[in-house]
Amino acid sequence: MFEELPDDVKTKLDDYRKEVERAYEAEFKIVDSKLEGARTVTRDALADLASEAITTLRDIMQTSDSDATRAKVATFVVDKVIGKDTVLDPDDPMKDVVKRLTADASE
Repeated sequence: MFEELPDDVKTKLDDYRKEVERAYEAEFKIVDSKLEGARTVTRDALADLASEAITTLRDIMQTSDSDATRAKVATFVVDKVIGKDTVLDPDDPMKDVVKRLTADASE
């Protein structure tokens, strides 16, 4: 498809792609190990609170006077356990999308 384009257009498209890659890296790429360390510490702190959170959710489900509240908590728990939502997932699913979008056309 791109083979049909004039060379100057190909060059401009390639320059634009490189500019987008640089902008993405400047905005989103983690270059500071402290940031990754902060994420790890945050995940560890949340993991430490997990047992208390589970106890709280169980208490709400068992003792709340509101059927709606009990149903919402039960739905939340089931969604997390069965897998509707990923809990504490350290992998960003957008990384693969961006990698594929910024890959060379020759790959």
